[in-house]
Amino acid sequence: MFDVIKGARQTGKTTILIDRAAETGEQIVVADAKRAAFVKLLAKQYGKEIKEPISVETFLRMRQYRTFRSAEKIDVLIDDVEAVLWRIFQPCEIKAVTLTDWSGSAHG
Repeated sequence: MFDVIKGARQTGKTTILIDRAAETGEQIVVADAKRAAFVKLLAKQYGKEIKEPISVETFLRMRQYRTFRSAEKIDVLIDDVEAVLWRIFQPCEIKAVTLTDWSGSAHG
């Protein structure tokens, strides 16, 4: 189960993730290194201490080379999920996705 933070552009979605990352220590994963630098700067501007944001490429490389300990559970916050998916699947064009709403079930 995970939360979906939905809103129009420039409405504070990334700031919400930064606040959560500062409170919980969860890792922010973004589409690319440029976005990671932006999120890091934004957190600094808001006076929030967070783990270094990482790109999805870095995350996948760390997983591939087992930088994470095998028993280690990594909790991640994904900023701009559409951009992250595009980065993973490019040059494919994503035509549709599904998302299960667990809020009314025994799993949620």
